[in-house]
Amino acid sequence: MTPQKEIKVGNVSVTIYGGYREIGGNCVVVQEGDRKLIFDYGIRFDVMRRFYCDRVEPLGPVEMIKLGQLKTL
Repeated sequence: MTPQKEIKVGNVSVTIYGGYREIGGNCVVVQEGDRKLIFDYGIRFDVMRRFYCDRVEPLGPVEMIKLGQLKTL
C-alpha cells in the first residue's frame, strides 16, 4: 500500500495509508525509532460502492473477506 501522506516532527513520523482526504478506510502508522503504533479503522467506501448500490452494508465477515476488505489471521 502506498502512503497518501507522511508527516515528520522530530523523531516521530506519522504515515497515512488510507483515509486522507476521503471518508472511510483509515489506516495510520505512528512511528518513533523502531516502535510503531498502527491504527486501522473502517471500510474503504470507494471499494465497497462497487458491490453495493444503496446502503453500504455487507452481510457479514465472510463476505468482507471475499471482497478483500478483511484479512484472515
